[in-house]
Formats: sequence, C-alpha cells, structure tokens
Amino acid sequence: MQADQAAPKPTQAQTPDESSSSPPAQPDDTTTPASQSTLPHRPSANRSGPRSRQGCWTCREKKVKCDEGRPVCQRCIRLRRQCDYRPRPRKPYTRKASSARTPSSSSGRAETPSQGAASPSSSSTSSGSSDRDPQSPPDYARPPIPSSAAQIIARRASRHDSLATLASGLQQPEMAAACSVVFTPADHEAIYYYRTRFSTNHHTKNPEYSVFSLLFLQAQRHAMPMHMILALADQELMWLRSIQQDLVPAANRPNSQKSVSHYTEALHLMTQQMRPENGELDIDQVLAALWLMIAYEQKYGDGGGIGLSKHLQGAASILRTRFQPLLQVSAADKDLSQAMDVDIDSTSQAVVAAPAASSPPANQALISFFAARMMVWMAVLDAGAAFGIGSNFGGSVNKLVRQIAGEEKGKLLRGFNAIHEYSEPLFRTTWGERYPQAELVDDMDNRKVYSLYAKAALIRYENAEFSAALHRGDDQEAARRAIDIEGAFCMLRDEFAELLDLASRLSPDVDHSRRLYQNIRYVVPHYYAMELEFLRLTRFAEPLAAPSPMQKRALHEIMNLAYQGYKHEGERFLQRIPLPLLFAGMETDDLIHRAWILDRYQGLTKYGKNYARAFDCLKAVVEEQDKAGGRRVDHMLLLAEGRFEQFVI
Repeated sequence: MQADQAAPKPTQAQTPDESSSSPPAQPDDTTTPASQSTLPHRPSANRSGPRSRQGCWTCREKKVKCDEGRPVCQRCIRLRRQCDYRPRPRKPYTRKASSARTPSSSSGRAETPSQGAASPSSSSTSSGSSDRDPQSPPDYARPPIPSSAAQIIARRASRHDSLATLASGLQQPEMAAACSVVFTPADHEAIYYYRTRFSTNHHTKNPEYSVFSLLFLQAQRHAMPMHMILALADQELMWLRSIQQDLVPAANRPNSQKSVSHYTEALHLMTQQMRPENGELDIDQVLAALWLMIAYEQKYGDGGGIGLSKHLQGAASILRTRFQPLLQVSAADKDLSQAMDVDIDSTSQAVVAAPAASSPPANQALISFFAARMMVWMAVLDAGAAFGIGSNFGGSVNKLVRQIAGEEKGKLLRGFNAIHEYSEPLFRTTWGERYPQAELVDDMDNRKVYSLYAKAALIRYENAEFSAALHRGDDQEAARRAIDIEGAFCMLRDEFAELLDLASRLSPDVDHSRRLYQNIRYVVPHYYAMELEFLRLTRFAEPLAAPSPMQKRALHEIMNLAYQGYKHEGERFLQRIPLPLLFAGMETDDLIHRAWILDRYQGLTKYGKNYARAFDCLKAVVEEQDKAGGRRVDHMLLLAEGRFEQFVI
C-alpha cells in the first residue's frame, strides 16, 4: 500500500470550493438511475482529520508519509537520507477579499490558508529533484558520489559558516526522541550541525560512517550521550556566532547556558548509571558519553582542568573493569594479539543485531569493538592532557595501556597496536551489508596512517613523563625514559618509512580530495611534533639557530605539510594540527615561518578556549626566547609564573 493516496478529483458539476470542502452530494428518492454516476465511489484517503505537520522536511518535500520519529525518522534511515527537522520560516498569509476575485483567478482552485502560507517545499526548487531547501546549508551528511573526485572536493569546499547563523528561536512544539530527550528547534539545529559540520571538522571520514556517526547511534538510544552531543554542538555554534563580534577575548567567553544545562543533565545521568543497584553497566553508552565530555573539556573547559582530569580517571576505571582479563597478559609474557583473538564472526553477529554497536556478551568477546576504539581515542586525548605541554591533567588511560601491554617499548607498541587492530571490524560489523564497498577500501587505505597517529600519541605521553622526570630532578628516570623514546622513534621510522617518505614527496598541487592525502597532511606533522618536543628537551641548552639535522627535517616537514593543508582547506585544516604548529613556532628561528604560525594561530583562537590559551603560551615563549638572544625558555616555568593558563590541545 502506498504511503499517500491521491484525493478524488472534483466533477464538472462541482465548484472548486465544493470539491475541496463540501461533502459529496447524497442521492435522493427522485434521482433516476440514468442520472447517477456509474463511477465507483472512492473515499478520500487521510482526510479523517487535519494533516500532520510534525514530519521531517525530507519526507514533507517529497510529499510522502513520515512516521515522525525523532531525531531521525525510519524512512530516512531506510533510504540513508539526511533527516531534517530544523525550523524553517513561513511566508505570512494574507487573506484575500472575495470581491477582489477576478474570473481569471477563480478559474483555478481557490487559495486556502494552507496554500497562502507557502511551505518550503513549494519554493525549494523548480524541478523538485532536491531534498533540501536552497537557502539551507549543503547536506554534508550524505556520502559524496564516488564517481568523480572533483565532485567530492567541490562538496567539501562548499562548506561555509552559514550554519552558525541559522535561526534557533522559532516557536514550535517540543518533540520527544526515542532516547527520551525532549527536543527544541535549537536542539534540532545542534544535531544537524553535529552530524555535518562538526563531524567533518574533526575527522576526514565520511560523516555517515565515521566514529561520530557511531556516537550518534548511541545517542539515539540513550539520553546521556544525546545530552553531550547537544552540549558540544550548541557550544560550538555559539562560538561561531560570536566570531564577528569579538567583544570578549576568546579565553574569557562564558559557555552557552543551554550547553551547560545539557552537560549537567548528562553528568546527572552518568551518576545514576554508575549506581550498583542499576545492574550491569552499559559500557558502550558510558564510554560514548565520556568521550564527548572529554572532547568538550578539551575545547571549552576551564583552566583548572578538574573536569577533564576526573573524566579521564573515570574512563580508565571503567576500561580497567572490562580489560581486567588482559592485565595478566604482560605478566605472562604472552602476545596480546593472541589474547584478543576472538571469534570475529560470532561477535559480528552480536554487533549487527544491535545497530549501536552494543557490547557483546562476555562469553563472546572481552570487550566490544566500539569500546576498544574508544580506548584508543581516549588514550590520544589523555596523552594531550599529560604533563609537559601546558597542563598536568592526564595519564590515567595511558597508564592502563601500559598495564595491559607492558612498559618495554616493543611490547608497548605491539600491544597498543593489537588493541587498535582489534577494533578494525567496528564499522563493517555495525552496518553489515549496508556498509559500502568504497568505505571498506577507504578504511584499508588509511589504516597505516591512523596507526602512526595512535603510536605518536603514545610517544607524546612518554615525552610528558620524560619532561616530568626532568622537572623534578630525577636524572636516572629521565635517562631511562630518553633511551626508551629514542628506541621507539627508531621502530616507528622503520615501520612507517614508506609513509614518511611519501609525505616528504607530497606536492601542494596533489589533489586533496583523496582522504589518504588529507590524513598524511595532518597525521605526519603530529609525528614530527613529537620529534621536535623530544629534541627540545634533550638539546635545551643549544641555541635555536643551531638545530640538528633531525630538528631541521622535522621543522621542514611540519611547515611544508601545514602549508599544503592550509592551501586546500584553510583554518579548518589547521584545527587538526594545533600541536605541531605550537612546537614549530617555539623551535623555528625563521622569522617568516614564525610570523606565519603566529598569524594562523591567532585565527584559531575563535574555535575554542584552549586554542586561545595555547596562543598565549606561544606568544609568551617567543617573546622570552627573543629576549634571551635565541635561547630556549621553559614554557612550564612561564605557566608557573601565570603568564598563561593551563591548556590541552
């Protein structure tokens, strides 16, 4: 049965008004059979009551029935369309006087109130081939057409800041989602922003199949991650709206009240979830919410870092309970990959059965693929919050990684790599047969470069521990750490020699539409940033004007790849490499490079408080190093003096 049936057409004896509003004439006793219509009577479909106007715009513009599921209706899920519940303005309706009608205007259907208040579908496109209003931002959540690389890059280049100016105050009825969160029009705007612009700003993978999409699947089922998605997206939208005003310094801007309200509600739900009387912990739901909380604190948290530190400790505690069987692996000197060698097929069935990648039973796998991937991502964020950059908040998750994999550098890299590889089936098991072949090939292309990114985060934590040992005067511990880090760098240079060589040969003119090239341009600078930091610590007394060959190469590669990415994507690309830019700005003695970095970093301050604090750190270090005649200055001492606030990037 079709979703919508056509209404009966009026007969010639009916006026336009009668055909739309008057009931059909009833036969009487004087009517002759010859005068009666021989056509069968068809009752009007869906006319027993007023038509619902609560469906999504995607279905309404196609004039099909919508089940009004929030935040995504079932039809849009089935057809893989972008479900659009964002508020849209209506044209004002002006009632026409009956005496003003002319014969030419009365020859057609009379204008009704529903026609006078034109819907977006009536003015969206002339051809009716588009699923969105032309005044609304491009639909980034739909996968790009893989037949033409030019089309892909055109879609990505067309992203602009119009999302930041969308109206969010229109009065519409509040609707409840499957996760029990009551949505307002502003919430629908935040969800749309999260699924499109936010996802593509922070990850290069197709947003329909990225980890951010997996987080949204969790949010559709549970209120806690949904509140955090709303908090994060609403906060970023507020920052984008305030870019043009610049009335308050970025680091001092207050957080959005609505964002804080969602964050508070998520914390309340987290407290309830952790109570013993609530039964078995839904680890995937909790990890999804925790990762969003950590990401929120990393971008918009205060300088104290209390919230970030508590969330990282909580994540490590939860992961430790599920990873407990693996804690014996390093002690028994077994290979971690063998310990995690589970029946992928049986686990896949369990995951496919639950679209949100829920945890499989304990007898099928130690942890879900989703939990393993969250552990990798949290280890990256945790390393950024460790001692040595501009804070001392983290370390909890990375300590757990070392308990699982072992402290020795070879075991550590292999063990962490085993956890990363264990989570590789995550995407194909979540979407099953619906996961496109193009995405599978894309995942294979980028597996190596993401492995480098994860292992560079491990070295970032090791650098932080090395810096902490130096600052507390523990020379023996510092020497041991230095030897381990040098050995780790040697292993990574051997393992990723081909990838690093490709990055050095990459031309600015190479097409940026291929995701592998995007990832090389932003991941490889993170690796060289770790080399720069380590050499800064070990060669601290040397002048900036006398860099070693390794320092020269690291600086050259960071600047070269940063310029290429900025050429293709602008500030959107630089948001992914704030740490490499920070170390390059501290280490270079080239005035042109330094000025370029300072200008670009100042532009990043509008995207988050910690970007602004990192910019203050960079300015203070550059100023003091100039005063010292080109000698290095310890930025941690400047932090202790209060020259800038603690930050995490």
